[in-house]
Amino acid sequence: MLESVKLRIFLTSRPDTRTETRFDDIPQEKRRCFKLHNIDAEIKSGGLFIWAATACNFVGSDSRFSRQRLSHLLNDSISIDDPKSELDKIYLTVLWSTVSERHTTEKKVFIYSIVRLILGTMAVLVSPLPVVGLGALYQSEPRSSGVKRPEYKTISNLDIHLNLRHLSAIVDLPEDDHLPLRLHHPTLREFILDEVRCTEQAFHVDTRQTHLTLAGCCVNIISQSWACSPPGQGIFGLDNPAVAVTDVSRSQLEQWLPAGVRYACLYWVHHLQQSGAKIHKNDSIDLFLRKNLLHWLEALIWMRLSDGVRAIASLESMTINPSVDAYIHDAKRFTLSSRYTIEPYPLQIYLSGLVFVPAQSTVRLLFKKEALHWMHRMPSISANWSLLLQSLSGRVWSSRALAFSPCGKILASAAIRGASKIVEVWDPVTGELLQAIDLPDLAVFVGFLREEERLVVVSGGGTNRDHHIQQRDPWTGECLQESSIPAEIGIFGAVALSEVGELLALMVDSRTIQVWDVLSGCCIRRLTGHESEIIHAVASKDGSVLASTTVDGAIYMWDTYKAQCLQVIQNRH
Repeated sequence: MLESVKLRIFLTSRPDTRTETRFDDIPQEKRRCFKLHNIDAEIKSGGLFIWAATACNFVGSDSRFSRQRLSHLLNDSISIDDPKSELDKIYLTVLWSTVSERHTTEKKVFIYSIVRLILGTMAVLVSPLPVVGLGALYQSEPRSSGVKRPEYKTISNLDIHLNLRHLSAIVDLPEDDHLPLRLHHPTLREFILDEVRCTEQAFHVDTRQTHLTLAGCCVNIISQSWACSPPGQGIFGLDNPAVAVTDVSRSQLEQWLPAGVRYACLYWVHHLQQSGAKIHKNDSIDLFLRKNLLHWLEALIWMRLSDGVRAIASLESMTINPSVDAYIHDAKRFTLSSRYTIEPYPLQIYLSGLVFVPAQSTVRLLFKKEALHWMHRMPSISANWSLLLQSLSGRVWSSRALAFSPCGKILASAAIRGASKIVEVWDPVTGELLQAIDLPDLAVFVGFLREEERLVVVSGGGTNRDHHIQQRDPWTGECLQESSIPAEIGIFGAVALSEVGELLALMVDSRTIQVWDVLSGCCIRRLTGHESEIIHAVASKDGSVLASTTVDGAIYMWDTYKAQCLQVIQNRH
């Protein structure tokens, strides 16, 4: 069947005898081998395939100038020793082609600035946007009190088409304006963002300024989209606070939340953070949050995302004014306290979300008119926030199995849900349940290795039942490795794990600790000599030292590699 198919396969490799011998069975007339150093320099594409691809696209993108462009590339000297500089040169050649000789200097500068703005935006976007989305961001009018944007320009969909149609060699411009725009290759992004490589200032993109511009565009389009929303009815004007997030289809959401608005809601905080800007009292970001906080959070909820808490937490690091800092902290507390109500029923953010927060909450005071759409007056409630940040409720927890990852990014806990024994992995910032891992037996210990890469779970036990040591991926729940501890050994408690040394300490009777190598699943040491019952143990980060404490108040310091007691600290009280 393959004999009728005209197909050529091109393979490249470093010189390797084993690879070459694999092709010996293929007849010589059906294969050709080349050594790179034997190929004429004139036909080397600057040493990079992306150079060749860009050159072909550039020559073929406009038939009127194909011969002229090909001649220019062939007559230009190519450096074999510096392929990156050759790639930079062809990128500049393509960018210069966006203007013609008949354009005035002023017109050229204007076109170059538009091209720089569009390409720079595409280079720093978190996810690609279609023409309609990109155009929507730059058609929003800047606020008079907004973030300073010296390069702010209003760009229409037509502007994008007119300027990018000359750049088909480096940009994928789909015919459908609702499909995402993409750079052909990430090296273009690296080039225009690097001041050393992009020697033509007309095309060099200031990364921080571009992020700042995008942040400003994002808050503008959010503000303008729902400026006339009626109180209490949310961003879609729904006059029913019992509408569930599942009542609105994805297709309906895409109509109500266009691509540009969706992007703005998701990523304006990211762009502000990347710009390095700080939030000042009464600047555009402060005013935006005091007027549009609930609309923005509602949009995130409709998109079924719990990013609001994390985004607000990121904003806390960008404030330099006590008043702004206090408001953002209050906004985070508001979101945490109401998330279990507002995530399934988004419009409750304007009702129960405001009603049941402290009376002196700044968010409640600013947005109480939203709740008054549904009630005549707000009920009395405690004045200030309590010390409790949030509750991860609805589970029966095992008090012996709870652990934060070393950086505090995730929290693991053993739980019983009905007849199920599980380990739950949480995001402690948002309160989101990231993973629920089913186990055959209740976990008696959880801990982390290598930051958040590995979750160690010790489970099982009971009458004549083995314990199990499992290593799991905390993000997927996948079991990566498992070993057993015979039932006759048993585990009485005092479990400790070193973060880096990958050693696990298990109390196998009231006065003995076994040290296990988590990776091999083997017991490597026994620590004996406790004079009374062990009640707790903790390991150093590298696992070289273990401290155990007993009921008589003594603290034992152990060298885990030599299984020697280094010191006993007696309680003298």
